[in-house]
Amino acid sequence: MSYMEPDVYLETAGSLRMIRLQPGDDPVEVAERHRDAHPTDTRFRLTYVTRFSVPEKGKAPVCGATQTYPEDPEELARQGLPVTWAGVTVTCQAPPHQCAPDAVEHSGQVIVNGTVRALTSWGPGWLPTGA
Repeated sequence: MSYMEPDVYLETAGSLRMIRLQPGDDPVEVAERHRDAHPTDTRFRLTYVTRFSVPEKGKAPVCGATQTYPEDPEELARQGLPVTWAGVTVTCQAPPHQCAPDAVEHSGQVIVNGTVRALTSWGPGWLPTGA
């Protein structure tokens, strides 16, 4: 079984909005900024999400489509991605499939320096954050 680093989210109680915290973020400051934009959101909790995977039985064929993250740190920041993902190529591990023009059906692991850092999805309908 392969475990990934836990993601930390600031979750608003009641409305269930989830804001992913970046390393070094102060949850109270993020909550106060969120409250300023959404005055009725005043109760929060921290939620830790640890993703994991188990190996497939046997060797099933996979899609194999790839996505490479930009090398430019400013572009990664604009998309809300860690700079350590610069130039990382992700390969779709889903069974072979055809994507509809507005679909986001490819998925794979983001591996940085031999460590799985995240699962990501993309496809023809994918738009980077901030686009």
